[in-house]
Order: sequence, then C-alpha cells, then structure tokens
Amino acid sequence: MRPNIDTRQNAGRTRHAARWFALLALALTAAGCAILEERDYLRERTEMQEVKLQQMKDSLEQWQTAHDKLQTQLTERDQRITRLEAEQSVRERELERQLAAARTELDTARQESASLRADLDKTQTATQLQADLATREKTTLQSSVTALQTDLAAARAENDQLRKQLATAQARAKELEGSVAGLKKQLAGATESAGEAAKLRKELEKTRAAAKKSARPEAEPAGEGAGLNQARSDFAEALADLVRRKDAQVVGSADRVTVRLQSDFLFDPQTVVVTAEGREVLARVAQVLERYGDYQLLVEGHTDTTPVRNMPFPDNLALSAQRATNVLREIQDLTKLPQKQVRASGSASWIPVAPNTTAEGQRQNRRVEIILARP
Repeated sequence: MRPNIDTRQNAGRTRHAARWFALLALALTAAGCAILEERDYLRERTEMQEVKLQQMKDSLEQWQTAHDKLQTQLTERDQRITRLEAEQSVRERELERQLAAARTELDTARQESASLRADLDKTQTATQLQADLATREKTTLQSSVTALQTDLAAARAENDQLRKQLATAQARAKELEGSVAGLKKQLAGATESAGEAAKLRKELEKTRAAAKKSARPEAEPAGEGAGLNQARSDFAEALADLVRRKDAQVVGSADRVTVRLQSDFLFDPQTVVVTAEGREVLARVAQVLERYGDYQLLVEGHTDTTPVRNMPFPDNLALSAQRATNVLREIQDLTKLPQKQVRASGSASWIPVAPNTTAEGQRQNRRVEIILARP
C-alpha cells in the first residue's frame, strides 16, 4: 500500500511542479514580452534621442560657426577700433601740431600787423611831409614861373631893342660901306708914298672890322656855329614822324629848346625801362645833341595825377625822377655828350601841359622833356 501512496504523492508533486513550471513559463513569457516591448520602447527612445542629439550637434555646429563668425567680426572690429584709435591719435597729434603752427602764425601775423601799423604811421608821416614839401615846391615853382614870365617879357623887350639896334647897325653899315668905297678911291689915287698907302690900308681894315661888328648882333653861344633856332630845326627834322603822330613835340623859347617825348611809347607799361623804339628815338636825339656842346642839357620827367600802382615807387615824384635818369643814361650810353652841365630831375604832375581831366590830357602830361638851354 505504501508504494501506491508514494506514487500518488509523487504524481501529485509532479503535477504541482508542472503547474508551477507552466505558471513560471507564462510569467517568463509575459516578462519576455514586457522586456521586448520595453526594449522596443527604449530603442525607439534611443533613436529619438540620437535624432535629437544629432539635431543638437547640428545646432551646436551652427552655433559654433556663428560663434566663430562673431568672434572673427569682434576681432576685426577690435582691430578696426585699434586702427581708428591710432589714426585718431595721429590726427590729434597733427591737429595739435597744426594748432601750434597756427598759433605761431597768428603771433607772427600779430607782430607783422604791429610792424605794418608802425610803418603805416611812418608812411603817413612821410606822406604828410611829402605833401608839405610838394606844397612848398609848388609855391616855389609858381614863383619861378612868375619870374620866368617876367624874364620872358624882359627878353622880348630886349629882343625888340636888339632888333632896333640891328636896324640902326645896318644903316650904319651902309654908311660905313660908303666910307669904305671912298677910302678905296683914296687908296687908288694915293701914290705919294708907301707909308701913306700902308696907313690907308690899316684904316681900311679898321673900317671893315667896325662895319662887320656894327652889322652883326650879339651871337648866341653855339656848337659848330649853330644856335637855338638851328637846334630847334634839327630836332624837328629828326623827330618829324613822331611829331606827326603826336608822340613828340619840339618847343623853342628865347633861352632854350624843349623836346617833349610821350612816356607811353618811351617806356614799357608800368615800368621805367626804355623800349626798343624809345632807344631808337633817343639815338636820333643824341645825334643832334652832339652838335650843341655849349649849352646845358636838362632831362625832366613828368606824370599825370594818377597815383602810382604796382610799381616799386612811393609816388609820382620818384617815378618821374627815375624815368628822367634812365633817359639820360640811355643818351649817355649812345654818345659821349659834349655838354658840360647835365642834369636829370622829376617834377611828378606839378607842371602839366594839358588838363588831367581827360585821357588825352593825361597822355600828354605823361612825358619826358629833353631841354637844351643857355648856360
């Protein structure tokens, strides 16, 4: 009986174990399914995480690229700022240098302005002195003109008296010529002695000398036998073309001959330099002057009333004097002047020959006068 019971117990245990194994298999199967599901889930999560991770890597690379670009831009900007700061520093130094130079120039300009003001005060004083001098010289010149007019009237009266004396001398000469004719007859008829003939010859010579002296008025001083009238004719002939075109004028008086040459053709514009045409005209004048060594030679410069501009002369007086001096030097270079008394001077606009109210009058007043005068 005992073996059957054990058999039954073993069979029961086997069934019980089989149940447990079946339950365990079911549990393991369920767990495996759950594990597989969990694995699939985790795999999907992993793939999703990998996708997100890749996206994050891409985003990180893009950010890194943007970061590198920004870093490059920042570096360039820093370099540009550094360069601009350096340029600004250079500009500031240059501006400081320019400011210092400007201040120096300003100080120099202030000093020059002070100097110019001082010079202006001196110039105004000198101008006033020159004006006073011009007034005194004008008064003197007016007195001289009055005296010359008086002398001219006296010379004219003397000339009339000389003409009367000449007429009387010519009449006396005719009488003496009659006496000479009578003496000649006496000489022809005198045969008494040689002594008487010699005496008659001496008387005849004395009579002839007295006749010549009475018939000839007092002669002018002249070179090579020519007087002021001849000099005037020589100048007029030598300058005939200039006289016709009104660039020259020859004027004569009792004691002088004046040759007036217009400055507009005689000098280069705004200078005291004699032109080529002016030298050619002065050569003609020099040829005439060579024949009149017994007279004074005066060269006078004249201007109009226009103030001096753009020329290195303070006024018309200095300009006219320099032009007269240059004309005299040109003549002296052209020929060896025989005149012992030679002078050059300037008269500015103080002795006009025409009104300065018109252009033609001003042109006539701009002149140089070459004067041949009695000593």
